[in-house]
Amino acid sequence: MNFKEQFKSLNIIYIALAMGQILFAGIVFYLITGSEEAISEGSMFTYVVPAVAIGNIGLAFYIYKMRAAQGSQIDHVEGKFGHYKVSNMIRWAIVEAANIIAVVAALVEQNTYYLLFFLIGMAGFVMFRPSMPGFLKEYKISLDEAKQIKETMM
Repeated sequence: MNFKEQFKSLNIIYIALAMGQILFAGIVFYLITGSEEAISEGSMFTYVVPAVAIGNIGLAFYIYKMRAAQGSQIDHVEGKFGHYKVSNMIRWAIVEAANIIAVVAALVEQNTYYLLFFLIGMAGFVMFRPSMPGFLKEYKISLDEAKQIKETMM
């Protein structure tokens, strides 16, 4: 397995997901600027968006840690890396769902207030960027496995 290429493809997926979210939020921001910005007191979004935005970051963190503990039990490094890729995609999907909810709420309510929660979600998304040191640490990669990874990265 060529870990360099596998890791590169994982980073491309991450960047594409981030850019898609930013582009969608940018378009919505452009569409709603100039409209009145008053928080709708009776809107369900006023309570749902903050709870989902913050809750999903915590949920993504928890699920990833749980999956990393399971993945560290896998015997071979290729299996661990496959598990790592899936675990990352799951946590990105959880955070992205909250971000899309925040942007859609901003669009429906014509209120940029909800974009604040998109920014919080994007901060969480940035925290979840894949990294080789993170993989080595979170999946408890042994010295032999790390040597095997290093050999394929050259």
